[in-house]
Amino acid sequence: MKRLLLAFSVFFSLLLQAQMPGNDASLQQVGQVRFGLAGNDCSGQSIPAPVKLLMQANGESTDVFVNPQTGVYASNPGSRTFTPKPENDYFTISPASITTNVGANNHSTDFCLTKNGSHPDAEITVVPGKLAVSGETLPLQILVRNKGNETISGLAKLVLPRFYTTLLQATPSADIVANELRWNFSGLRPFETRVFSVNLQVTASAEEMAGETLSFSGNVLLDQPDETPNDNTFTLKSGVVALSDQNTKTVLEGNILPPTMIGQYLNYVINFVNTTNSVVQKVVINDEIDTNSFEISSLQMVSMSHPGIPVVIGNKVEVYFQEIDLAPGASGQVTFKIKTKGTLNVGSTVSNKAKIYFDFNFPITTNSANTTFQALGVSDREAPKVKIYPNPTNGVVTVEANQTIEDVFLMDAQGRKVAAIAGESNAVSCDFSSFATGIYYLKIATASGTSTQKVVRQ
Repeated sequence: MKRLLLAFSVFFSLLLQAQMPGNDASLQQVGQVRFGLAGNDCSGQSIPAPVKLLMQANGESTDVFVNPQTGVYASNPGSRTFTPKPENDYFTISPASITTNVGANNHSTDFCLTKNGSHPDAEITVVPGKLAVSGETLPLQILVRNKGNETISGLAKLVLPRFYTTLLQATPSADIVANELRWNFSGLRPFETRVFSVNLQVTASAEEMAGETLSFSGNVLLDQPDETPNDNTFTLKSGVVALSDQNTKTVLEGNILPPTMIGQYLNYVINFVNTTNSVVQKVVINDEIDTNSFEISSLQMVSMSHPGIPVVIGNKVEVYFQEIDLAPGASGQVTFKIKTKGTLNVGSTVSNKAKIYFDFNFPITTNSANTTFQALGVSDREAPKVKIYPNPTNGVVTVEANQTIEDVFLMDAQGRKVAAIAGESNAVSCDFSSFATGIYYLKIATASGTSTQKVVRQ
């Protein structure tokens, strides 16, 4: 019996290992990719250049990404040809490619990137640490990435929703003007990303936000002209849920986009959480991309919460966190961007989900992140026409609409909900007599849309 149990245990262990994606056990460091800051080579001061490398072996091609912290790239042993493929043409690369026998040769396998002209270029992305859950903290990261070849400085901004969230903390501390956070930055070198963190309290309920999204708008303004200003703004659209799965995938631009976004980049974040009672030593993200909907060759890594090794094998994105040592309850994330096919039609929906492997456990499959391209035009949820009187008031206010009022939510000047009234007709009464003087807001919800109105309590 003991032998039978032992045999089953060995078989089960082998089964779990067999279903892991890829094979990172024999990955070996091949070389480094650096950017020369001071001259035409990397013999002086240089920094890591985390670009994408095209690796060719046995007639097949694989995208390999350079470690952003060290500039190191890795591969399984064997004869390989590596060719750097930067996101843009701002750099001269030496050598143009390298062929080496990984694990056998000891000759130089390093690449050096230098400036090809002068190209200041910044990109901003707003990434959530998890889904927005009613009553919980929502962590955000504002990522300002220097994808040009000049050291840059400027101003990063984040506009928060006027309602439904309360600012808890900004790191580093930000200048606050109304509902806008501002950070000055300087000395941002090529390939470097500056991170600004914000913690918010979600004050809206899932009921209040039904059919609507929270909108967080990021903007970066450089002290010099930007080569590609289109990616200097970014809007994160997030719905509010009552409860959230721990391991999720989210498309940051939102679930409904105009047809003009066909053929453009979409940003995806995969959040993962160790829900076990023990430390996880290894995490692997496996994301199979639908090549009918996405241009796999356009994929670029945006950020990783821990040092990891991303590769693209065929139509699969795999990210290895080999020694992550993720404590119980600890979390991490991977963010990448990828272009949709320019041949998609109006009404097309693109869908993507991922598998997350914790050590040698069976994978956890995330939700599907769906985006539909449709003509927005006049919204199906047209805001109702509303009258409020008397305003200002020191007592009862009457709210009238041109359609049946379903709910009225009363919020203070900071956007916190202080009362809710159910409606069943075109008119609802709200009593302000017990509230302190000041400015309040009423959100009036109907079957076709919402309207937000300011009320002054005298």
